[in-house]
Amino acid sequence: MKVSFTLFFIIYIILNCDVLKCEVESSDSTSFLNSISGQSLSNSDSTVSSSDSRGVGASVSGTVDSDVSRIDSTGNVNVKNPELYETRQNSLEQNNNSNSSDNSIKIKSAFLKENVGVKITGPCDEGFGLVMVPYIIINVDTRNTDIQLGKKSAEINYGIKLRKKGKDEYEEKVGIDLLKNVCETGKNFKFVAYIKGDELIIKWKVIKEENIPIDVKKFKIKTMSPPITSIQVFSSMSDEKSFVLENKNYVVTNNMPEKCEALATNCFLSGNIDIEKCYQCSLLVENDSKYDVCYNFISRENKEKLNEELFKVKGSTEYEESVESELKEAIDLLISSFYKSHGENGENVLISFEDLNSTLEDNIINFCSLLKLVDLSGTFMNHQIGTTVDAFNNIVKLLKEHKEEDELVLRTKLRNPALCMKNVDDWVKSRCGLFTSDDSYVVIKKNYDTDGENENNESNDEQYDGVIDLSTNENGNVKSIHFNDDIYCNDEYCNRWKNENNCISKIGVEDQGNCASSWAFASKLHFETLRCMKGYDHLGISALYLTNCSKGKISKRCTEGGNPSEFLEIVSNSGFLPTEFDYPYFYALVENSCPSGLNKWINLWEDVKLLDYKYEPNSIGSKGYSVYKSEMFKDNMDEYVKMIKSEIKNKGSVIAYINAESVLTYDFNGKNVLNMCGSKTTDHSINVIGYGHYKNKEGEEKSYWLVRNSWGYYWGDEGNFKVDMYGPSNCNYHFINTVLVFNIDIPMMNNNENNKKGLYNYFPKYTHEFYHNFYDHNFGSDNKISLINSNGSNKNDANNAYTVHGQSGETEVQHSQLRSTANQDSNRGAVTSDPLRTQPETTSTSVKKMDVFQVLKHVKNSKIKVGLIKYDNDDEIGAHHSCTRAYSFDPEKYDECVEFCRKNWEQCKDKPSPGFCLTKLDETKGCFFCYV
Repeated sequence: MKVSFTLFFIIYIILNCDVLKCEVESSDSTSFLNSISGQSLSNSDSTVSSSDSRGVGASVSGTVDSDVSRIDSTGNVNVKNPELYETRQNSLEQNNNSNSSDNSIKIKSAFLKENVGVKITGPCDEGFGLVMVPYIIINVDTRNTDIQLGKKSAEINYGIKLRKKGKDEYEEKVGIDLLKNVCETGKNFKFVAYIKGDELIIKWKVIKEENIPIDVKKFKIKTMSPPITSIQVFSSMSDEKSFVLENKNYVVTNNMPEKCEALATNCFLSGNIDIEKCYQCSLLVENDSKYDVCYNFISRENKEKLNEELFKVKGSTEYEESVESELKEAIDLLISSFYKSHGENGENVLISFEDLNSTLEDNIINFCSLLKLVDLSGTFMNHQIGTTVDAFNNIVKLLKEHKEEDELVLRTKLRNPALCMKNVDDWVKSRCGLFTSDDSYVVIKKNYDTDGENENNESNDEQYDGVIDLSTNENGNVKSIHFNDDIYCNDEYCNRWKNENNCISKIGVEDQGNCASSWAFASKLHFETLRCMKGYDHLGISALYLTNCSKGKISKRCTEGGNPSEFLEIVSNSGFLPTEFDYPYFYALVENSCPSGLNKWINLWEDVKLLDYKYEPNSIGSKGYSVYKSEMFKDNMDEYVKMIKSEIKNKGSVIAYINAESVLTYDFNGKNVLNMCGSKTTDHSINVIGYGHYKNKEGEEKSYWLVRNSWGYYWGDEGNFKVDMYGPSNCNYHFINTVLVFNIDIPMMNNNENNKKGLYNYFPKYTHEFYHNFYDHNFGSDNKISLINSNGSNKNDANNAYTVHGQSGETEVQHSQLRSTANQDSNRGAVTSDPLRTQPETTSTSVKKMDVFQVLKHVKNSKIKVGLIKYDNDDEIGAHHSCTRAYSFDPEKYDECVEFCRKNWEQCKDKPSPGFCLTKLDETKGCFFCYV
C-alpha cells in the first residue's frame, strides 16, 4: 500500500481523535514534524477533504487506500474495514508514543462528562489558552505558574491573575492568592475548569512526589446569559523547521439550524479569524431563500451592510466598470509620461514644461475627462476647469511633493479631481468652514465635587476567590472600559486602524465634497469611535442628517459651516440618529430639509444620554461636551498632550479645530510630519486619532499626532496626516488649536439583548496577535503564551520573530520606483524603511524558513471535523486575510485560485465583503473566496 507521509499525517490527526471509541474525549497527539518538514501538501494525485463539499482550507492532497478510511461529505470519518482501521490506529499510536517526547503537541484535552468544562494535561514547560465562549478567557503559562482569567465581551477584557509566590515584593502582591502547586521542569500538570451553576471552578495540580493539596479556586459568575456555547483550547508545538498551532472547539450547545451551523463551521475550519464576516460572505454567495433563516444569526446592523453590498452589486453596470478600467489605464499612461530616463544609469526624472507636447496634452485631456465621469465630490461641477497647462503644472507640483512615493501610491494621488482645476487653491477654500464662538460655551469657574462618581462594588462573599461580572457596564464611564489593544494603543503609540479586526479600523475615510461640512464629519467619526469603545461593531452614522437638521440658513449650510457642539443639540432634541445606509451623504443634498418619518430607520441614539460637564483645569464646557484650548496650556504643553492622549485612549478619538486654508493644500504630503504654529482663528474640524514617534532631519526623536481629515482617501496619506505634537517653541497657538470631546453615556453592547442568536455567541472573533502569541511561545525570547494583553505588551523585543504592524521595526515592501530603474530585478521584493517611521527603528530580522500549519478540530456529539491549513509563512497565522485559504472546486486548479485572489485583492480589500467581491470577479466560477 502506497501512502504519502503528508496524507498519512492528516489521516493520523483524524483517527487519533478516537472518535469511534469515545463520546466525550479525543486525543490530540500530532507526531509528524520530523517527517513532514519541507514537504508540500499539494503534490499528489487524489484528494481527501476534511470538511463538507465546500472544502474549506483544510483540503489535503495525497494517495491512500480507500479500504482504510474515508471522510464523508459532512467531514466525519467512516470506516469501511474495522480491522484495517484498528491496525492503522495501533500503528499510529505506537509511532506517536515513540516520538511524543520531541515532536508532538504535548497539551492533551478532554471534555468533561458531568459538567460543562475540560480537563487539560501536559508538561510544565508547555502553555495553553482556553476560551469559554462567549465570555471567559483563561490563559495558563505553566512555566511561570501563571493563570490569568479575563472577561471577554466583544474586544473588552477584565483580568484576574493567580500567580505563584514571586521573588520580589511586587510579585508577592500580584493576584488574589498564591498557588501552592508550582510547576518545575520535568514535571507534569493537571488543569480542570468547569461551570457548575453560577460558579466557575478551576482546579490545578502539579504531579510531584510530595503530596501537595490541589489548588481549587471558585469564582462567582454574574449574569451569564446565554449560557456557555463552546469551549476552545489553544496549544502549539514546533521544531527547527516546522510550527503547528492547534485550535480545538468543543461544542456545548448550538441552537443554529444545521444548514446555518454548517456554514459557520466551515468558516471555523478554514482558519478564518472573523467567522461572522466569512459567514456573511457565504450567505451572499449562496443567495438562496433556503438560507433565509440563517440571517437571524446576524445582527440587524450587519444585515443592513449585507443589503448594501447586494444593492451595490445589482446596481453596478458594465459602463461604470468600463470607465473605471479606462481611468486606471489613463493614470498609468500619465505616470509613465511624466518621467524620462536620464544619465548613464537610466534614472527616471520628472519632466519639465519644455517636455509638454501634443501627445501628453491629449493624455491629460483624456485623464481629466475620465476623472470628471467618476467625480462625486462636486469639484468639476462647482469649479472652473483648467487648461492642459494648468493641469500639467498641478500634476508636476503633486509629483514633486511626493517624490519619495512609489507608483502604487501615486496612482491613488492622481485620482484627486483638484488636479484638473484652474484655481487649485479654491479646492481647499470650498471645504473650509467652522463656526466657533465662546458664547456657545459655558465657562465653569468653581471646582466640581467628584465624590459622586460610580464605582464597582466589590463582592463581600468571602467564599469566592473572585467575582466575574458578565453584566453590561452601566455607569457610562468610558475610562472604566479597557480595550484589549495595548499593542495598538498605549502611552507611547496609538493607531487602532492598524488592527484590522478592530471595530475602529472599519471606520473609513470620508469625503465631505464641495461643502463646508467638516464639523459634521468630525462629529461623526468621534461618535463612531465612542460606539466602538463600548463594544459595538461599526455602523456609520448619517452626516447628511446632521447638516440638514442644523439650525443655520439652508442656503448657507455649505458655505458657513457649523460647530460639533451642534451635533449634540440636534440628536438630543430629536432623540434620533439614523445610519449612513438609511440616509447617505451627498454634498449636493446638504441644502435639503431635515427628514421626517424616521420610524423605519435604525436609531443609533437610542438609550444614549448626555452627561453633565465636570470641571477640569483649563477646560470649558456644557452638558455633553468639554473643550480644551491650546492657549490655556501655553505654559504647560505636557498637560495638553497628556489630556489629548488620555481622551484618545479612552474614547478612540478627539475633535480638533485648526486653520487649514493657509496650510493644507490639494497636494499635501501626509507622511511628512508637519511642524508649524497654529493661528488664533480656526476654519476647519478634523479628528486626532492617534500618536507616535519620529525622527526629524536633525536626528532628534520627536512625537506626532495622527490626524484624520474628511477630504477623501486620495488626499494626504490615505486621508490622514501627521503634525508635531508640540510644534515650534515660540508658538502662541498650537496647530491643534482646540480640542472638543463628547461626554455621553452609550450603553455597553449587550449580546444578551441585541444579538441573542448572534454568531459570536458560538464562534468568537480573534486578532492576528492573539494567534501570534502562540508563535512567540515557541520562537520568542521569553517563550510565554498570552491570550490576555498585559500593560507591558507594547514593548517590542528586537529578538521576537515577528513585528506588529505599525510598531517599531515595521517595514513595507516597496513597489517599482519611478525615479530609478537600476537593479530593478535584483531589488524586487526588497524590504525598505520609511525615514519618518512612526516608531524608533529596530534591526529587522530575516523571515524564518519553516513549514507553518494550523490544525482546527470541531468536536460535537462524539464526531469530529478537522481542518488543516499550510501557510506560506508564520505571519499568515490568524491574518486578517490570506489567499492561501482560497478554495478550488477542482483541486488541480487550487494554485490558480490563490493567484487570482492575490492579483485582485487590492480591488476588493475595502469592500464590505472582500470574499464576495472576489467570487463575483471570478468568471470561471471555480473558486470560493469567503475563507480568504
